[in-house]
Amino acid sequence: MTKRQRQTSLCENISEFSENLGSSLVSGFSLFDSDIDELFTLLQSSMDDIFWMYRLLSGQLIYDVKELRSSQVFEEKEKSEPLSTEAKLVSMEFGEFLKARVKKSGMTDLSKNIQNFIEKVNKRVEILPIEDVAAMVQDFYQALANRLETHEHFHGLSQEERETIEDYTERYIMISLYKQLFSPVSTGDEEKDLEIQSKIRSLNWVTASHLDCPFKETEPEIRDLIYTAINHVLEVDGSKAPQDKLRSIVSCSKTIFSILGSTGKGPASADDFLPSLIYILMKANPPRITSNINLITRFTNERRLRSGEEGYYFTNLCCAIAFIENLTAASLNLPEEEFKLYMSGECIPPGSWETSLLMCEGIQTMSHNLKTLSELTELQEKILREAESLEKEMKGWEESLKTEVEAVLSRTKYTIRGPKKPVAPDCDVQEDVVLPPPLLPQPINQQEQSQPPVLEDYLDSGQTASKSGSLSNFLQERSLIDQTPTEELLPTPLLPTGSAQLTSPILSDGFSKEHQAGSNQPPS
Repeated sequence: MTKRQRQTSLCENISEFSENLGSSLVSGFSLFDSDIDELFTLLQSSMDDIFWMYRLLSGQLIYDVKELRSSQVFEEKEKSEPLSTEAKLVSMEFGEFLKARVKKSGMTDLSKNIQNFIEKVNKRVEILPIEDVAAMVQDFYQALANRLETHEHFHGLSQEERETIEDYTERYIMISLYKQLFSPVSTGDEEKDLEIQSKIRSLNWVTASHLDCPFKETEPEIRDLIYTAINHVLEVDGSKAPQDKLRSIVSCSKTIFSILGSTGKGPASADDFLPSLIYILMKANPPRITSNINLITRFTNERRLRSGEEGYYFTNLCCAIAFIENLTAASLNLPEEEFKLYMSGECIPPGSWETSLLMCEGIQTMSHNLKTLSELTELQEKILREAESLEKEMKGWEESLKTEVEAVLSRTKYTIRGPKKPVAPDCDVQEDVVLPPPLLPQPINQQEQSQPPVLEDYLDSGQTASKSGSLSNFLQERSLIDQTPTEELLPTPLLPTGSAQLTSPILSDGFSKEHQAGSNQPPS
């Protein structure tokens, strides 16, 4: 064995070892353990060094340093690209949902793990096959579901709330990584898209009767529903998140069931649904349908495709695309020569011009305008009905208000005066103005007022009773309140002790005379 052969054999063994190591690391490690993640990065960088060494020894590495630097600058630019508007909107909605249900520590933990995973995919999407990247994404979804169920940060969440968190996570990751994961260069998705589009374009002569569809596509009602279903199919390529693409597929399928239900032949069955879906796909010829199917298959959460209406309708879509790819003369119950003539465009089957006219842009615009006019007519009729109803209600309210006002006036007498006129204070008083007489002061004679009897009336009277008897009668006739009329008496002034005299208004007149008489008599 020569030196060159030994180097080649050694490099092949190293390459095989590194690939096995990389695949085991991708499938075996937990995505939420930071220590294991750092170990993975270290081993991955070592694997890259071994890979480049192998290419160098085998003579396959012909790389210019200038191109390497330009590629590094391009990668730095890609990493520094800001989030798209759609990703920012999803992030805001996700944050608002988490604020009301998860603690701040749980939000931080979830955000950190999601961002780390996005960076990890960005680093390895150019190195690993797309199938391994898809396995990484599915493992992340599973690890996220387990973390939401077991970690203390997310205790108390219901099953519906956990599923909503998983849905927001999937939507944010796929929108952020859409450019890297949709139709990657390492796959042949783009070539398959062109092949299926060319095949559908050559099958534009196929009518609903060729596929045994139980409806007539030229009927106005059926035609409008067909346009709606086609629009739903075309919306698949306009969405980035796999769940949004699946939602468009579900809407298209439900519209097809509406078409089948409008025929009046009873409930629709699966045998009628699949041919109708094939017909809709042929008339829509959706762009990049294979790439969209592969994106959903690889990167949507597996639980969506295992059960539910999303999984059922998506399975039918895949079957319809496979039928179109493998469509032959036997599939349409046509002779081989006739089928070839139709496919080459040399002949046109009878009735196909109606189907072609169905897809005419002018016919579609006219149908859309007629539908809009019909909706506007219904809206106008509704507005007129509501206006008539409102007019009747206003008349009834006016009559009820008049009746109520008349009832109030009948049981209440009021003098309604005219409006007030402005008065100038400095102008002359008019003679015809009647004013009330002025208020005049009235003299009050205090003597005429009735006064309670005083002690002097009893002492000066000509009664035969003694003074003590008269005094007792006086005290008996007067009540305690009359004896001390506090509201009428003035406070007694303070007098000197040497010249103290009785100054009470009640006793002053009676006792003053006796005191004066006694003082005039000489001492005995």
